[in-house]
Amino acid sequence: MAGVSPAEVHNRDPRDLPMIAEISEGGSVVADGVLATAANGNVVLCQLVPWQFDYSGEKMNVKRTYRRVSCLLARLLGNMQAAGETPILEHITTPVSENEKRWLTGLYLDSPQEWDDPYRFFRW
Repeated sequence: MAGVSPAEVHNRDPRDLPMIAEISEGGSVVADGVLATAANGNVVLCQLVPWQFDYSGEKMNVKRTYRRVSCLLARLLGNMQAAGETPILEHITTPVSENEKRWLTGLYLDSPQEWDDPYRFFRW
C-alpha cells in the first residue's frame, strides 16, 4: 500500500459501495474496507475502479474521483511491479511540428476542459 493516500479512496459520489468486512487467514483490511490484502501480499482487493465513474455532463465531483481512483489503481499496480508503457520518452525525443497537440494523448487521463484550469476566474 506504499503511496496510497486517503485522497485516492475518497468517493465524492454518493452511492452504495460494498465494503470488505473481513479477510480470513491473516489478510488485512485497509481504508475502512475499500482495500484489502491477502496474507502473502500477492493479492490486493480494491472496491473502487475508475471505470465505475462516468463524469460526463455536470458531474465535476465524479471527475475528481475518477482521476484519484485512477492514481490509486496505477499505484497498486506499480507496487506489484506491473509493467506499463508511456509515450513520454518518444514525445521528448521527437521534434514538435507546427500545430501539433500530442500532449493531449499521453500526459492526461482525459482531455483537459475549461473547468480544469485553476486560474479560470482570475482573468489574468
